[in-house]
Formats: sequence, C-alpha cells, structure tokens
Amino acid sequence: MKIYFTAAISLQDQFGEYYDQIVAALQTLGHEVIHEHITGKTMDDINSIYLDEKHNEEHYKFIEKQIAECDVVVAETSFPSTLNIGHEVTLALEKEKPVLALYMQGKRSVLLYGKQSEKLLLSEYSGSDIFSVVKWGIEYLAANVIDTRFNMMMSSEMSAFLDTISRKDKIPKSVYVRNLIKKQMDLVKHAD
Repeated sequence: MKIYFTAAISLQDQFGEYYDQIVAALQTLGHEVIHEHITGKTMDDINSIYLDEKHNEEHYKFIEKQIAECDVVVAETSFPSTLNIGHEVTLALEKEKPVLALYMQGKRSVLLYGKQSEKLLLSEYSGSDIFSVVKWGIEYLAANVIDTRFNMMMSSEMSAFLDTISRKDKIPKSVYVRNLIKKQMDLVKHAD
C-alpha cells in the first residue's frame, strides 16, 4: 500500500525518534511511505518556507495530491499537536481515506476522540510497542475499512446513463453506484 505519513515537525525534538520508528515499521511491513516532507525537515526549514507564499501554495497542493493518491494516512497525533495535523486528518477523511492516528501513551488528542468515523482508527503506543501497534492498525484498516476495487461489465446504455447522472449530479460514477448499493443494503437491513 501507499501510505502518507504526517506528524508535527515542531515536535521533532520530542517525538522524532518515534516518527522514524513508525516510518520504519511501515516500510518493514512492505509499504511505500511518503514521509520525507516530515522526517526530512526541521523547524528552520519550515520557517524559511512560510516566508514564501508561492512555496506555501505548492506545499499545500503536494499534501492534497499525496493524500488523494495514498491508500492510508498514518498520523502521529500526540497532544499537543498542530493545526496542520488536524487539517490533514480532516482532508483524508473527506477524501474517504482511512486514517491511523497514533498517539503516545497519555497524550491523547481530545478533539480526535470527538470525531466519529469508521475510517478513523485511534491507537495509543509506548516507545517499546510501536511496531506491533502499527502492524495491528494497518492490518485492521486493511481488513475492515479499506475499499475493495473490482471491475464491472455493463451495456453501453447503462454506461451512457451513468455518464449522464455523473455530469448532472457532479459526482463520480462509482459514488452513484455505491450509493445505490448502500440504499439497497439499508432496505434489506430494515426488512429483517
């Protein structure tokens, strides 16, 4: 899987070794991890970036693109975290991306615990159990949350209908089909 990792660069001194362990655990499990924008930066780098408005826009586009293209977001969210981390978690959830939000024992984010989403998994870790917590979290998301992809054959008439609905309602065809299936599932569930 392609995994986007995020964490508070401002807390690199306090949590940097854990960031590295989280990334290493994900890589050991065989995943491609986008992390250099966090692990390869210092606050001096960030402070110089914020002075350049064009770079800010490019950096934001980079984040949006990486979140859109990843399979899972892993965020180190120990309190106190930053507004940036919360925003990235929100972006991921809005894009229907599963999020593994890790936090150091005793440093739970109250705000994230208030967020109800089947795509958000909060998990506490200590310095010694990072690998097992990361492994469990990723396996849980893969088994229970990550969408399954399949190919579907249909007539040209059905395809044209989906194209029309997609343009009219301004939604992807796959979203329309998923919504139809969800409605049918609700009908069956309520009929029992």
